[in-house]
Amino acid sequence: MPGLGGRLAPSGMESGEAIHCRRVHGTALHREWSVSPPVAADPERPSREAPIVAMAERTRKFPARLDATPGSTSADGSGPAGAALEQRSADLEGKHEKHAVAASLGVRVRNQRKQLGLTLDEFAARSGVSRAMISKVERSEKSPTLSVLVRLAAGLNLTLSSLLGSQPDKSEVSIIRMKDRVIFRDPESGFERHALSQIDADNGVEILMHRIPAGQSSGVLPVYSIPTEKYVIVQEGELVVHLNDQDRLLGPGDTIHFEITTPYTFSNPGKMDCTYYVMLVRRPK
Repeated sequence: MPGLGGRLAPSGMESGEAIHCRRVHGTALHREWSVSPPVAADPERPSREAPIVAMAERTRKFPARLDATPGSTSADGSGPAGAALEQRSADLEGKHEKHAVAASLGVRVRNQRKQLGLTLDEFAARSGVSRAMISKVERSEKSPTLSVLVRLAAGLNLTLSSLLGSQPDKSEVSIIRMKDRVIFRDPESGFERHALSQIDADNGVEILMHRIPAGQSSGVLPVYSIPTEKYVIVQEGELVVHLNDQDRLLGPGDTIHFEITTPYTFSNPGKMDCTYYVMLVRRPK
């Protein structure tokens, strides 16, 4: 199925066999080819089927292609064009996901601001985020970076996880499936924040997983309104923690603990993604 990442019936198929096209834009396409038994040629007289049989034999030797131009998609959907189509599909799904996240986040920011009785100007002064940025976030026109998001949460008297939609859970045993994680992705750096635990207001402890792409950083993160400590363990890659005007380089298995009394930054100086786990402990005054 040219242009849609489909497959042509491969040579050597037997009668009644079926082949499935690959999934494109979330839709499973299905095609079935029935291959009729070859008709025996009458040696006594020429047959109109002879050219067709000859063409079929040539096709067996030289499998069909969707396009003979260099760099096009081959019959099995591979090649640069096929890869580009898959990437466009992934990009489209990613855009839909980002829009949904931005929309729900914008609603929560606006509702909490109004619940606190804050105007846009008052909220801007309180959070340190510009009025224009706040307005765009609330209208779902802009996805904030991690640094901006932390400031918005502080200005709304919320934890970052609460602002992102995590819900408290008082269950004796609490499970979060991987598919149900609350995940934030920084639209500029690709930084990822995965919430691995439920919010517990009683003990103030959260478990998180962070992933930073090579050469990227979290941006400068501000001090929390509530005294907070962080325990960090690196799983893979390299992590630099910039704290108190000093850089501390960590590798796989290394740990660091610090109380957040000054702005700080997490960055990845390596050539591969850096994944690390964070235990965040809040100590209310």
